[in-house]
Amino acid sequence: MDLGGATATNLLVNGDFETAIVDPWHTWNNTGCASSISRQSGNAAVGSACARCDISQTTGTDWHIEFAQYNRSLVQGVNYDLTFWARSGQPRYLSVGSQKGSPDWRNYGLSQRLAITTNWQQYTATFSANETVSDARVQFFLGETTGTVWLDDVRADAAPAGRVPPRFQPGSGPAQRHPPGEGCQRWLGPPAFDGCASPDV
Repeated sequence: MDLGGATATNLLVNGDFETAIVDPWHTWNNTGCASSISRQSGNAAVGSACARCDISQTTGTDWHIEFAQYNRSLVQGVNYDLTFWARSGQPRYLSVGSQKGSPDWRNYGLSQRLAITTNWQQYTATFSANETVSDARVQFFLGETTGTVWLDDVRADAAPAGRVPPRFQPGSGPAQRHPPGEGCQRWLGPPAFDGCASPDV
């Protein structure tokens, strides 16, 4: 899928969760973590359904619980918007990222930590792809704390011309490599922006 053109094509499949949450959505829990992802009908931000993520046990490390789509295509130098609605049972953080789907698990340009509230809000994380690839993971990291997070209307589109990623640039901060376990690793750059929140609905 080529997102380098002028038209806004969603990189993700079933990001509105109006149908069953199946491949290419994937969930991964590191040792010592437990979570479940389900499709919730009703009380959605957009449409009639959303994803409910229940985190019951965690090590406190965000990337130890991953909800992601695998094998997404990115074009080097193109700026992308990852846009989604989110709320949680209590104020918390979640992180978003994009990385290679196999060793060396390198980052493809997205690594941001966002503050989530108990009300539905829309968030946008803009990033610049640092390679042209077809094996990118677009990831939500939920392992920082236990609780429930709801997600809806998740999109990854080529950003409008002229928009640049705020603050974070790929490779602009020290990298921290983590043992990949079953294929999960994070790249941590400098602090990122807190997202663009729309009015509550």
